[in-house]
Amino acid sequence: GAKHSMYCTSQGHVFSWGSNDCGQLGSTRLDLHPSMPEQVKNHIGGLRIISVACGANHSLCVTARGDLYSWGLGASGQLGHGLTDNMDTPNVIHFLQGKKVIMAAGGEDNSGCITDTGDLYTWGAGEMGKLGNGPSMTTSLLPRLIRGELQDKNVAQLSLGLGHTAVIVNQGTLYTWGAGWFGRLGHGDTNNVYVPKKVESLLYKRFKHVSCGSYHTLAVTYDNECYTWGRGD
Repeated sequence: GAKHSMYCTSQGHVFSWGSNDCGQLGSTRLDLHPSMPEQVKNHIGGLRIISVACGANHSLCVTARGDLYSWGLGASGQLGHGLTDNMDTPNVIHFLQGKKVIMAAGGEDNSGCITDTGDLYTWGAGEMGKLGNGPSMTTSLLPRLIRGELQDKNVAQLSLGLGHTAVIVNQGTLYTWGAGWFGRLGHGDTNNVYVPKKVESLLYKRFKHVSCGSYHTLAVTYDNECYTWGRGD
């Protein structure tokens, strides 16, 4: 995160430390900026957590049964609860219950997740198109299914940057959208893109991992080639 960190143990316990000014640590601690990891027990202490994700000032975790919890800063709807309130303890995202979430990601003020059926949901701030729901979607307080070019695809990987989003579908094809400054989307220009768009120049490569930075992007193929693009200073 911007000022906090988390990890998940092999036993399924979550630990957090750093700044807690927005409740992003998930526990009420007397020290606002603890420098030592401490287990997050409220609401998830008895659950087996399989992965965690930090947004800038919010946090997410996925349980073994596929429920998604979020907490921390909520001003842009990035917690997915239909509210803009901050939350200092983990709360399940009710809108996604009944779906099996397998992966979540946090951006600056937005979030996303993938289900076991390969569906992608995004929510939170949507300026410059980073949610992938078109130019009219500026904020989404609840998770929304992303369709368009992804409608008949199974999404396998997700990464959120400062203002852009990247996914890999199960065939290994890479899609990006959001803010295009510095060429971080890889489409050969600096235009914003408001719905998922295939990176045509890499169409014949099969990717297994993608990571969005603030103004640049990296992706690794199944042949272990690493491609980078965006701001290069």
